[in-house]
Amino acid sequence: MEKTSIGEYKCVQAVALYDAGFTISGVARQLNISWICFKNAIIRHRNHGTFKDPSRTGRPLKLRPRTAHHLKRLVHGKNRANANIITQKLNGLSIIHVSSRTVRRHLHKMEYTYSAQIKKSYLKKIHKMKRIA
Repeated sequence: MEKTSIGEYKCVQAVALYDAGFTISGVARQLNISWICFKNAIIRHRNHGTFKDPSRTGRPLKLRPRTAHHLKRLVHGKNRANANIITQKLNGLSIIHVSSRTVRRHLHKMEYTYSAQIKKSYLKKIHKMKRIA
C-alpha cells in the first residue's frame, strides 16, 4: 500500500492548530484527515523542520502505473502466454523496454502466479474392467 500525502498547506494548518492547543483528534476531524497522518505531520515538522515529504530512497520502479495497466490487460484473457511472449507484446506497446524477469516480478507483485495442471492418468481397459467387477 502506498503512502499518501495530505499536502503542505494542510500540514501547516495542522501544526499551527496543534501548537495553539487543540487536540489531535479534534484537528484531524476539522481538517478531514486521519489522525495518524496528522500525527506524522507533527513528528516530521519536529524532526526535520519542514512540511514537505522527504525524498524516498531506493531504485524507482521500471514499470509506470500505465504500463502496469497494459501488463494486466495482456495477462487477462482467454489465451494464456508465457512471460517471454507477454514481454514481447509489452515492449511493442510501450516506450520502455523491459526484460521477462521484470514482467514476472511485476506479475508476482500483482499476485498473479503460474500453476500447471496435473495431468490426469487414464485407466487401461484391464483396470476399468476390474473397477466395474
